[in-house]
Amino acid sequence: MKLVCNLDEVLRQHSMSVEQLAALTGIDRRTISKLDKDVEWRLSRRQIEKLITLSLDAGLECFFRIRYHPIWATFEEADAYIYRGTPRWDAEIEHQVSLYLQRMGGTPRTIAVPQSIDEIARAMTETNCLFVGTPKSNSATEIALCLLSNAKPFDDRRANRDKALVQILGIDPLPGMKSAVLVPSLEHGFKVSAAKGEQRSIAVQRLPKEQYDRWYGEGADAAIVVICRSPLNTTKIVTTILVMGYTGLATQSATHQLTHGAPIEEQDPYTSGEVRVLSYEFQFKKPQRASARSKADPRREIPSTGVWSRLR
Repeated sequence: MKLVCNLDEVLRQHSMSVEQLAALTGIDRRTISKLDKDVEWRLSRRQIEKLITLSLDAGLECFFRIRYHPIWATFEEADAYIYRGTPRWDAEIEHQVSLYLQRMGGTPRTIAVPQSIDEIARAMTETNCLFVGTPKSNSATEIALCLLSNAKPFDDRRANRDKALVQILGIDPLPGMKSAVLVPSLEHGFKVSAAKGEQRSIAVQRLPKEQYDRWYGEGADAAIVVICRSPLNTTKIVTTILVMGYTGLATQSATHQLTHGAPIEEQDPYTSGEVRVLSYEFQFKKPQRASARSKADPRREIPSTGVWSRLR
C-alpha cells in the first residue's frame, strides 16, 4: 500500500504550472516536485487543505489516494479463499486480511477446516488463495507449498523434503502426522531453495518453554512469504500467497507488512507460474515483567528493524 497523489491531473485540469501551484498554495516548488515521488516531504494542514480543494475543483475525488500493492492486484473486486488454522493468532490475521480485501471490493471466504489435496489444487487454479500460518497449525499450507514445489504433501522422506521450496527447521509435526515441510532439528528457522540452486538459511531465536518463561530481552524472528500468479499451469489470472511465520508474531508482522507496506518493487513484473519466495526478518522484544501465566504472546516487533529479501 502506497500513498500517491494526483499532481499531474490537478495541474492539467487547472492548466497550471508547478510554479503557479507553488504560488497559489505557498508550497515550495521543490516540495511539490517530490509529492509524486517516493521521498520524504512535509506539508502543513493549510497546504493539504488547499491541495484537496484544488483536486475537488478539478473533479477528482482527492489529491492524495492510497494505491494497493500489485501483489494484491487480482484480489481487487474478486473472490478469494483464506485458509487458516485454529490458533488465535491465525484467526486475528484472517479477520484483518478479510477487512482489507473487502475494502478492495473483494469477497473473501474463510476456510478453517481440513481440505483434500484435490480441493486445494482446484481452488488455487480457479480463485485467489491466501494461506495463513505454517503446516504446524494449517495443513492446507503444506498442501499448497508442496503443490508449488512438485513435492508430495505429508511425506517426510529426505528425497521428497529436498523438493520443497521451504523447510521449517526445529518444529515437529503434530503427533501421528508426517510433513514434507516441518523438519525436526536442533536448529531453528528456515531453509529455502533460493535462486540458481542455492540454499539460504534464516535463523530465529527459540528457547525451551521453561527457559523462555524466565527469559527477557531481544531476539530474532522471521517469516517466509511465497507468491505465485496463475499457479499450477492455470490460465486464470489468480494469485496464491502463503504467509508462514516461525511464530504467530512473525506471521502477523509479515501479513501487516504485505497489506500496509511495500515488500517488493512495484515495477517488478509477474510471470505466470513463477514462484517467488520472500523473507521478512525482524527483531522482537520481550519485556522483563511479562507474565509466564498469560496465554498472550508478550513479545512485540521492534519498529524499523524489519527487512524484506527476495530469495527466489
